[in-house]
Amino acid sequence: PYANVDKMTSDIIENWNNIVSANDTVYHLGNFGWDPKTAYDCILKLNYRKLYIMVGENDQPILDLKRKGTLPQGVEIIEPYHTIDSLNLTLNYWPMGEWPKKNKKYYGVIGYPSRKYKTVPKKRIINCSIDQCNFKPQDINSLIDLLKEIS
Repeated sequence: PYANVDKMTSDIIENWNNIVSANDTVYHLGNFGWDPKTAYDCILKLNYRKLYIMVGENDQPILDLKRKGTLPQGVEIIEPYHTIDSLNLTLNYWPMGEWPKKNKKYYGVIGYPSRKYKTVPKKRIINCSIDQCNFKPQDINSLIDLLKEIS
């Protein structure tokens, strides 16, 4: 919905910082930045204590920053199918029909931007792509509580 990339970037940074504090841990599930300089500059403007970035299909710039050893402090690259056992979550960029620990009632949380892949409470699938969340990061605890209420 943006006229240009600069406006989109500034709005996403503002939305992020209105929701995320400097003490928060954030999991970003793919497609963080198109070029290393923009990705690096954006990270420096974001609130977080720890930022985990899962590589999506357009994240070569993040891998370049890691390879060069220039990721900002507190940023770590995580592998697909990352689980957070304390929340019963399996995180992935790509849409999943099956995921690790699904049989243990873990939610499958994805970051894939296509509107074709929606949150499906009965299947325990959550799509947290900002494209589907009004270009704002989501508090996973709030989403899980909401899904428990409606499923």
